[in-house]
Amino acid sequence: MPSRNKVSVAVPLQFEKALALYQGGKYSAAQHACKSILRQIPRHPETLHLLGVLACLNAEFDEANEIFGLALSINPNHGQLHAIRGDTLQQLGRHREAITSYDRTIALQPDSVEAYSARAESLMAIGHYDQALDSCDQAIALRPTFAEAHANRGNALKALSRFDEAVKSYDRAINLKPDFAEAFSNRGLALHELHRYRDALSSYEAAIRLNPQLPQAYYNRGNALLELKQYEDAIESYNRAISIKPDYPEAYSNRGNALAVLDRFTDALTSYDQAIELADGYAEAFFNRGNVFRELDKYVDALSDYDRAIAINPQYAESHCNRGLVFLALKRYADALSDFRTAISLKPDFADVFWNQGTTLLTTGALEEGWAFYEWRKRLDKPYGTSTFWQPVWSGAEDISQKTLLVYHEQGLGDVIQFCRYVKLCGARAARVILSVPGRLVSLLKRLASNIEIVDAAEQPPNFDYQCALMSLPLVFGTTLDTIPVDPAYLTPDPECVTAWTERLGDRDKPRLGLAWSGNPRQQNDRYRSIPFGNMEPLLNLDVDWHALQTEVRDSDLGLLRRSSRLRLWNDEITGFANTAGLVQHLDLIVTVDTSIAHLAGAMGKPTWILLPYAADWRWLTERSDSPWYPSVRLWRQKTPGDWESLVGLIKTELELYFGVGVQKPTDTSTEACA
Repeated sequence: MPSRNKVSVAVPLQFEKALALYQGGKYSAAQHACKSILRQIPRHPETLHLLGVLACLNAEFDEANEIFGLALSINPNHGQLHAIRGDTLQQLGRHREAITSYDRTIALQPDSVEAYSARAESLMAIGHYDQALDSCDQAIALRPTFAEAHANRGNALKALSRFDEAVKSYDRAINLKPDFAEAFSNRGLALHELHRYRDALSSYEAAIRLNPQLPQAYYNRGNALLELKQYEDAIESYNRAISIKPDYPEAYSNRGNALAVLDRFTDALTSYDQAIELADGYAEAFFNRGNVFRELDKYVDALSDYDRAIAINPQYAESHCNRGLVFLALKRYADALSDFRTAISLKPDFADVFWNQGTTLLTTGALEEGWAFYEWRKRLDKPYGTSTFWQPVWSGAEDISQKTLLVYHEQGLGDVIQFCRYVKLCGARAARVILSVPGRLVSLLKRLASNIEIVDAAEQPPNFDYQCALMSLPLVFGTTLDTIPVDPAYLTPDPECVTAWTERLGDRDKPRLGLAWSGNPRQQNDRYRSIPFGNMEPLLNLDVDWHALQTEVRDSDLGLLRRSSRLRLWNDEITGFANTAGLVQHLDLIVTVDTSIAHLAGAMGKPTWILLPYAADWRWLTERSDSPWYPSVRLWRQKTPGDWESLVGLIKTELELYFGVGVQKPTDTSTEACA
């Protein structure tokens, strides 16, 4: 609130004494003296003015407003009094009335830069940012060296998302007033919005040096540190903010976010609880707590928190989005789609929701509609399917019969194996097709088709005319469930690799089965699809010849693997996917989780059993035990979330019947398997 400490000196003598007490900092005595005067002269304007100022100093703003109102009824043309009443109304949150008071001041005193600047603050409080900017400009035109007006101008520009201009206004305010801590802190907010997090951090730290008791500077610094992934430092900064301002719900909530990233979920929940206790109408705290409950698979609690966030703020698109994700995990697809559609109506550029809606539609078999939404993956914060090539994108409408088309890979290795089938269709449309894939897949895909050129994505591709992301091809070709291009075995192994494995494996005396129990731990949903090796051990008791098809083994599985003599590991021999395909060719059946091995075996037409989590990836659709993508695949689904034990038991029984085998006799488990 701007300082309005000048009070006119007037008779009677008692007022001069009251004024002297005020100027000497003896506010209680001054207040007592003013009340004594008003008992004698109830409508003495100068005394009312001073008494109102004293009430403001005691944070008695309602009383101050009444006193200033009475003083103005006596002297309605007192411009400074209108201004200080505006400041009082601003403190009470009555910003429209405050603007009226500032307007009266400006009408009476057109050169009142303080009134223009303060008026801008109230205009911003009611969302009139353009008018606030104009009010700041008027103040600056009257006094170009008024730092507060430049700082408020920065605030207005920041609210209008004109962040570069806002930074310049804050810089001007700081040049005029180098100890302006609030300007440094707000400058950091503008830099934060520009994703200049290190610069923002420096600005917050400057604010803290100038005013170590500024809680919002510590809070903002915590937010910058969170973006910079310096989570422990962020927590310390939030703690500092809370130590200065214990009733700071935003600091508690964001501290919870930092704790959650560190997997300190119990501490995070406690921090959210503290935020909610301070502000039970704080939608973001319920949303954040719901996110942790979702991470912990506590879906009932997550739904409850998202419901609370939406009840507080029905326009909360992010909460609709994440509630939809919980419904998706619970296989409540209609509810998920409803929430995603609501989120889109609230935030039409919300790429994550379009992406989620697309994968949900694909899961439910609505492929044609789903592919269109799936294109939104290219607009995510961390996009898929984009390229840096300048050539135009092929949409399927352009004639490429005399052109060269580049199809480039995206996402995981399994995705490349699954969707490379579409490149054959491209070959029928283009004069020449180039498929760019990760180096690990080049040798495998060389045999995809004679008219397809396979190149390593790490190298510059040959010249081409059009480009297309691999996983956009189902949209290009209008794929539905009935038109999926199915070839029972569209990938064939290199004969040399097959021969090499023939020599390694030798003669067989029992069925040969392949096993893969875990995928890339960096994959977003890996914790749902991968299985601890211990859960698969019952299968190894069957009287069959088991071969591990994965080379990466997690530390948590190593001990059991080394004690098992019934699974052959081929770490040294499996040097790439072409080599893996050579081994798969010799196997009678593959048992695997949802990883690239599943796609490789399916693409080769090998009998493959895939173990799926309760809410499986979209490509496996819902409920069905077969796959329209791979005729040789059989799908095994969890009946309840996380229950691998029952599923493995079913598969063990089915394998006994399938191969007509029983359980092997116990062997000496002290012998280590191949490594």
